[in-house]
Amino acid sequence: MIVELDGLDRLYDDWDKLACAAGLSQMTPAWILSWWKHLAPVGAAPRVVVVRDRAEVIGLAPFYILEAKRGRVDYRLPGIELAARLAPLAMPGREWEVAEAIAGVLAEASPKPDLIALEGAPLASPWMLALRAGWPGPVSPIVRQYSIYGCPTVTLREKSFEAWFAEKSSNFRSQMRRLQRQFEAAGGSVRLSTQETLAADVDMFVRMHASRWEHKGTSNLVGFGERPALAWRLLRPYLGTRDFGLFDWRDPAPALAFCGVFLRRRLVSLAGRVRFWRRPRSAG
Repeated sequence: MIVELDGLDRLYDDWDKLACAAGLSQMTPAWILSWWKHLAPVGAAPRVVVVRDRAEVIGLAPFYILEAKRGRVDYRLPGIELAARLAPLAMPGREWEVAEAIAGVLAEASPKPDLIALEGAPLASPWMLALRAGWPGPVSPIVRQYSIYGCPTVTLREKSFEAWFAEKSSNFRSQMRRLQRQFEAAGGSVRLSTQETLAADVDMFVRMHASRWEHKGTSNLVGFGERPALAWRLLRPYLGTRDFGLFDWRDPAPALAFCGVFLRRRLVSLAGRVRFWRRPRSAG
């Protein structure tokens, strides 16, 4: 178990490999280490469990601890404030083996966990049951699933837009080309963020997100107050790589405006506003 952030840098490549294999963009070291730098709550301390098979890293659980009410000790995964799909990591096919090793370490950890919260875990995740099954001793922990939320995702499996587009029907391609011509004729634009535009793009993203929640209460991101800009610095390590895209898609009316974040070829967040309108009919 690693209890100091300084000890995580040497795991970067192996950790990144595990996150990619699991398809969990928000569990990459770039994301988690940026969370520690900008969003970690006061009093949080790392408790990162690393599982090895000889010299190979086959599993990693980047928990942090935080003392809750009445001295309860919670072990949690970073990042639920911003996005879901959080889980420990393991080489594909070795999840139960890794879970048993993680459970053994947590059972002897200091301080001992009173609660292990796997918030935002995919519904099909085996980790809750696997950790319970692998827990040492005659008494198994109680497992409780207290809520289920929808978490829409879009995965880009094809190597390029052209490859994806070519698989669609001729009618779909024709309709999309027609809509694209109309969009461009109206002055619409699509672009990706750069180092130079990120600050303004992040501000736009947060404002769009806030507008969606205008009459619904508030969201975790909006609730950060002055912290959204800090929160989205999480994206900086991805800039300039093929793993990141923050896109701005807008109609100059503006009737349509969307902003999205892609990590590891998966859409992990989307903000947007749609204002419906009809083009005036010509006389006659």
